[in-house]
Amino acid sequence: MSYQVLISSAPKDRDLAENLAQSVRDAGALVLSVWQTPARGETIDFDLRRLLRKADEVVLILTDRSLNNPYLLIEMGAAFSLHKRVIPILVGIEESEVPPLIAQFRYVR
Repeated sequence: MSYQVLISSAPKDRDLAENLAQSVRDAGALVLSVWQTPARGETIDFDLRRLLRKADEVVLILTDRSLNNPYLLIEMGAAFSLHKRVIPILVGIEESEVPPLIAQFRYVR
């Protein structure tokens, strides 16, 4: 089975997520994404839980447009609770703007 990476981003950052998804695919991993349409009959919450369980790793894209989006932080917390490897990627955010929850972990700038 291929290594599976869940890419999570705010809707406004979908272009960044799609570019990252292509790079991850090029590296040979399967990309899961929360901005894809849930399976028929599933709610977004159920779909997210299903994707989180399947993922080997979760990449969370944070930008100045999504920094205060509570749903991204909820997704990050859910991934941690499932003992998933979480890699926050910060784009266009100054060091002083990094939320305390994320600042305590390793992240990519």
